[in-house]
Amino acid sequence: MSLGSCRASRHGFVLVLLCATFGMAMTHKLQHSKVYKTASDFVKDAETASILSPAVGADVSNSFMRFAEIRAGAQAKGVQSSGGDMPGSDGTVAKSIAGSIRLNGMNYMAQCDCAVPSGNLSEAGCTPSTTIIRTERKGKPLATQAANPPVSLSQDAILKNFIPSVADAVPVSVSDQMFVCNEAISETPVVATPGGDIGDFILALTEYEMLIQSMGVSDYQLTQEQIEQTFDKWLDYMPRAFMYMHTTATAAKSLWGTPTAPTATSTGTEFNTWIQKADNPLYIGCKHLAAMVSPSGGEQYSVRSSLAGGVIKAFYKKLVLQTPGYKKLKLDITTADTVQTAYVEIRTGKGCNQAGMTFAIPTKKKIGGKDAAIWLDHLDASVKRKEEYSAFFSQFAVLQGAAPQEEILRRRIVHHFYGWVSLTSGVLDTLGTFPFYSVAFK
Repeated sequence: MSLGSCRASRHGFVLVLLCATFGMAMTHKLQHSKVYKTASDFVKDAETASILSPAVGADVSNSFMRFAEIRAGAQAKGVQSSGGDMPGSDGTVAKSIAGSIRLNGMNYMAQCDCAVPSGNLSEAGCTPSTTIIRTERKGKPLATQAANPPVSLSQDAILKNFIPSVADAVPVSVSDQMFVCNEAISETPVVATPGGDIGDFILALTEYEMLIQSMGVSDYQLTQEQIEQTFDKWLDYMPRAFMYMHTTATAAKSLWGTPTAPTATSTGTEFNTWIQKADNPLYIGCKHLAAMVSPSGGEQYSVRSSLAGGVIKAFYKKLVLQTPGYKKLKLDITTADTVQTAYVEIRTGKGCNQAGMTFAIPTKKKIGGKDAAIWLDHLDASVKRKEEYSAFFSQFAVLQGAAPQEEILRRRIVHHFYGWVSLTSGVLDTLGTFPFYSVAFK
């Protein structure tokens, strides 16, 4: 069984991981090595790793929490462990990280001698000093003659009610956050993207399929079985607790008969009947997903409508039949009738982007005694998330022998995503009602 090591010096961090093969009494040759020029680059990989088990005498979880503090630019708060080079607020230090980790889909036994140079612990750079809001499109005046007119949202109203001041803004890790749909309404701060997590997965799976086609298998299409198998692998691979999809209470009731989440009792003939309709846009409450599964909308989003429908079915099947991984699925059934009256795009500065951090924002607030809501899109965070998908599909090729190059796939997914952003903006332009604001943390 082999060990990896991590060494730190003023000139950079060096992480060496050696593959561990359990059950074999032999040491393998070096498989993976990487040189990190800054602490924040090292931390980015360290936090992506899932901690499977700590070794005896080592405090793995606390050490990883320590890394999170460095990446967020926090002050040293101490790690309760003995010996070594990592200073704590009470003078105690952690000597190393040791144990089993899962990094980029592979299991390792790893040991990291985590010497941290004294001095600046804010190398991650996610410490914005100001927020800048800009009007990208003014929109049209809202109708005020209605009995209950929606709340009009100006630049000042957005900054005052939805955007935290830099003094109060707390960065969150992009890899830790589930992405809600940008049309979801939430009083709790969220990170959002068109279609949410499930839309993101459809986008990445589409680009994987299209890349395989471009590699010479021109008529290749994923089967429903392959879609479900890939979905299972993704749930096991992803480094966060939940994967999000939303619908409306009206759509839920039309599909399975109640405005609440389907349960394990909804199996048998009843389940088999409604699951076949789950990819029908009439029963899908998310506007993005409903468009993707329709022939014309699928063309607009540049996705195969049956692939999008297959992913939605995979989500519901796992949720209802409670197959392994179902507890990671988050189905949000919205009942609010609050009207969104502005589109807000969140941009983060270079330091936060490099550190994989962003700022969660609420999409609903009470203003003047009335509910006000926004469409929300975390553009930079969404682009950052695409790195996870490209890494995943480069390692877990659905088609044997057809693993794409990670960087090529990442560029394709990001390019496709920008097309979705333009499509959303185009829809809003057609409606002509919503003002479009961009907010930058700098």
